[in-house]
Amino acid sequence: MKTLIKLFFIVSFFVNTNFGQNITEKEKKIDSLFALIKKVTPTKKTEIFDSSLKKNKNVQFNQTDLETARKLLYYSYANSSIEFDEKFNAWHHEWKNSGKKGISRPSELKPGIRLNILKKSLAEKYGNDYVYFLETPYFIKAKILEISNTDYTIDKRGLKTAKIDLEIEILDILKGNGFYSIGDTITVSYLPIWFQEKSNSLHFNINEIFAFSLKHWSITGNTENFNLKTQLLLKLNDSYTLFKIENDIVYNEYTSKRHINKTWAEFKRDFNEKYIIKNEEY
Repeated sequence: MKTLIKLFFIVSFFVNTNFGQNITEKEKKIDSLFALIKKVTPTKKTEIFDSSLKKNKNVQFNQTDLETARKLLYYSYANSSIEFDEKFNAWHHEWKNSGKKGISRPSELKPGIRLNILKKSLAEKYGNDYVYFLETPYFIKAKILEISNTDYTIDKRGLKTAKIDLEIEILDILKGNGFYSIGDTITVSYLPIWFQEKSNSLHFNINEIFAFSLKHWSITGNTENFNLKTQLLLKLNDSYTLFKIENDIVYNEYTSKRHINKTWAEFKRDFNEKYIIKNEEY
C-alpha cells in the first residue's frame, strides 16, 4: 500500500509539474508578444495620423521585430488561443480605464488597432491569406453529421437571432493537433446574419465534407452553456475561405469560379509548407 501511495504521488507530481511548465511557457510567449507589440507599434493616435493627407501613415517595422512577431503570433493562436484572448482582453480593459471614465477617451491607440497595424505589415510581406491562417487556431477536415437551428441571445436586452449548429466528425487535422484528434465529434456554430450581405449565403448538407477554419467563441461574448472544448465558431475571411471536398478533390466553395482541383493530399502538403510553423522554429 505504501508503495502504491508513493507511486501515486510521484506520478501526480510529474504530471502537475509538466502542466505548470506548459502554462508558464504559454504565458511567457504571450507576454513576450504583447511586450513586442507595445515596443514597436505607435502609442498615440497623433503618431499615425497624417494631418496634411488626412489619413493614417504606414508604419515601418524592423524586419527582425516583424519576424519575431510572426512567430510569437503563430504560437499564441496555435497553442494558447484562449489564454491569448484572456490577456488581450485584460490589456483592452486596462486601456479603456486608463482615462477619466465618462469624461474622455484615452489618447492612446486601442490595443486592437496596434495589433492590426502589426498584422497589416505582416500581410504586406506575406499576403492576406497568410495572416488569415496565422490567426486561425484550428483548421480541420470534417464530415457533417447533423445540422440544427437554435436561437442566440445577442445583447443584454434579450434580443435573439438564428444560430446554425453543425455537428461534425474530424477526419483530418492540419492545425490544432494538440487539442483535437481524428474521430472527435465537435459542434461548429455560426450566425447567418454575419454573412447575409454576401452574394453567396452559407449552405451545408449532412454528409458533406469541408475543410473548416475554426476558433473559439469570444470569452467576452455570450458563452453561456458553451463548452469551449467541443463547441467552436466557424471562421471565414472576406473571401469566404471555406473548402469543400468531393471525391477527394478540394474546391473553394465561395469563389466566383469554383476551381482548386487539388487532391486532399496535395492541398494538405501545400498548406503545411506555406502556413505551418514547426515547434522548433519558435
